[in-house]
Amino acid sequence: MPSRAALLAVLVAACSRDASLSSPAPAPSPAPGAPVAAPQAREHWLGLEPGRHTAVPFAPSLPAELGDVQMRFAQAMASQQSWLQQYLADLQLPPGSPLPYHPNFAITEAEYHELTRAYQHPIFAEGERRDLEVQVEGDALRFAAAGPLAPLARLAIEADGRVRYDDVVVDRPERVEDLAAQFGAWSGFSWRRDASSPSSRRLDVFDLELGRVAGRRFLHLARRRGDATGMAEDIELLAWID
Repeated sequence: MPSRAALLAVLVAACSRDASLSSPAPAPSPAPGAPVAAPQAREHWLGLEPGRHTAVPFAPSLPAELGDVQMRFAQAMASQQSWLQQYLADLQLPPGSPLPYHPNFAITEAEYHELTRAYQHPIFAEGERRDLEVQVEGDALRFAAAGPLAPLARLAIEADGRVRYDDVVVDRPERVEDLAAQFGAWSGFSWRRDASSPSSRRLDVFDLELGRVAGRRFLHLARRRGDATGMAEDIELLAWID
């Protein structure tokens, strides 16, 4: 079954981000023996210091009565990837616009509206607490992680704000201040690269957000790659980092 990231890509068109951060997070003191990062790195790292942290994955949860609806919808989309990509390309929806209902969704229009409402107003459930090792290598912040946090091991946040994830490079983040999200208004930094091509039915999106909600730090990582033949990579990770 496709992940929540794939379902959200179908249910709601990607939202644009336009915000600024007026006051950066306070700079942490480096751990003994750790390389001293440039001042702007402390800002982009949002107070993350080298050492062991606790990460708590969390994700939206649908009401139990919508489980069957979600399953039928997901199966229909997984079996109609070519049609779905063409449907999205033909619509050319502006950012933030909901996807119109179509009978090919294999659920009724009423069920589709119930499902979209549930995604727009989800209940968030926390997963198991896990260890997350934060390291500074050269001028980059890196992570040592396993299990559901394993994708973070491929991520590096450099001192000048550049982010690397495998072969993806995003030079500068956007500053975010009090941006509304499903789990609360947040402030911090957002990195995004979208190299998708609707004409060739290629999906190539990378998103990273590092921010705070009500004083608690979170990290969101999403990486989606695919074409008309299917998804090559579909990763979404959302976690509190204490």
